[in-house]
Amino acid sequence: DRNCEIWIGGGSITSTGGATFSLKGYYIFKDNQWINSLDQNYPYNPLYRDFYYLTHDKKSNDMWLSAYYQGILWLKQNGTYEFFDEQNSSLTLSTGMYVSGLVTDDKSNLWVANYSSNTPISVRTSAGVWKSFFAGNNNFLTDPFIDNSGNKWFIVRRNSSGGLLVYNDNKTPLDENDDQFRLLNTNQGTGNLLSNNVLAAAIDLEGKIWVGTDKGLTIINSPNNVFAGRPYDAAQIIIGTGDNAGYLLGAEVITSIV
Repeated sequence: DRNCEIWIGGGSITSTGGATFSLKGYYIFKDNQWINSLDQNYPYNPLYRDFYYLTHDKKSNDMWLSAYYQGILWLKQNGTYEFFDEQNSSLTLSTGMYVSGLVTDDKSNLWVANYSSNTPISVRTSAGVWKSFFAGNNNFLTDPFIDNSGNKWFIVRRNSSGGLLVYNDNKTPLDENDDQFRLLNTNQGTGNLLSNNVLAAAIDLEGKIWVGTDKGLTIINSPNNVFAGRPYDAAQIIIGTGDNAGYLLGAEVITSIV
């Protein structure tokens, strides 16, 4: 939210990660009413479809909105705005490549998931410099968020390995020589996820990572250990006692965590 407002993208994506080409813009709840960006004097670009991912930069109070198809809209607190696409950023947005999530860090650097790109992680520094990064064979990244150590987490979709990708830029966003990444999967010692088909993931107020899959819910209690050489495997939450004990949400399909 910004200024106690609620912002929602009006677009959607298909179950296989494709665009739906929605032209519904985005919605803002303010002054006890919903406003659609197309009905008011808000920035608009007819090429930008499926506004889906949004993030609020708490440091600058700016809003960043990704149109899954074709680019990013930066709405600044001072009322000005900018659009970013292939022409003025490190994003690649050819056929089948999308803006599949974005998040700002505590330095106001913008981190972007560029779905299906050969360099699927992009950063725009607070100084305005763009750069994209290789992530092994993990090109289908979505839904980035940042943990308390500054590591960037991404859901890996449409990949035979799947899982979660954790990226450490070592606090030097433009220097890739000191970067590390880890792929978390179902194997013990490298994630212990219930399934590689991760559908949702989020960080809680204690810094723990909750992971929703098509086979249930797990929690990573020590995400700071991913690059520290210490255990970080996920675990299920046991509820109840004795014969009534079981796992929280069992084998339910978890599609969203907030």
